[in-house]
Amino acid sequence: MSRRAGAGAAAGGDVPTPVSDNGSFGVVRADADMEAERVVLDHLMRQSAVQVVLIEDDRLGEAAARSIQIGNFFHKTAVLTGLTGVIAGLASPLRKALVPAGAASVLCAITYNLAWKSDPMSKFQIDRTGEGVQNVPVDRLDTRDHYIVLVRRDDGVRVKLHNTLALLVCLAGAYHYRHLYL
Repeated sequence: MSRRAGAGAAAGGDVPTPVSDNGSFGVVRADADMEAERVVLDHLMRQSAVQVVLIEDDRLGEAAARSIQIGNFFHKTAVLTGLTGVIAGLASPLRKALVPAGAASVLCAITYNLAWKSDPMSKFQIDRTGEGVQNVPVDRLDTRDHYIVLVRRDDGVRVKLHNTLALLVCLAGAYHYRHLYL
């Protein structure tokens, strides 16, 4: 049963568990205490059974969405610059793009791995289609018509993808510029 987060949650008290009976979704209720909302959100995201998180508070929801978008930016930049670097390594006229593209790919992959991968929010994506809300019973929701919906996604493939591309672009750079150091 959903409970409203109280001020005791932020002050180190018991963390409320606003999760449904089956545990597959959680609702972060709008509360005057923003810190209590953040504690509830963090708690929900760390529970592996929670697949959908609904955030009532627009401020917290927008902050969570921005954070997820930043993580997506680092991933996409690492992938696109990694592909550019690998293609530049294969195509002789584009070889000048190898070093900048490779450096950007490696820096974004490292930033993603060090600063973002350990955050429980990295396991979630913003649900813009509304598919995540379909499995949530209507009686569990408030009368609000707007929620920020976060859906758990497996990010293992994306991490492997940008790390592999960063490694490939490093190997391509080492191969093409090996004569400078040998």
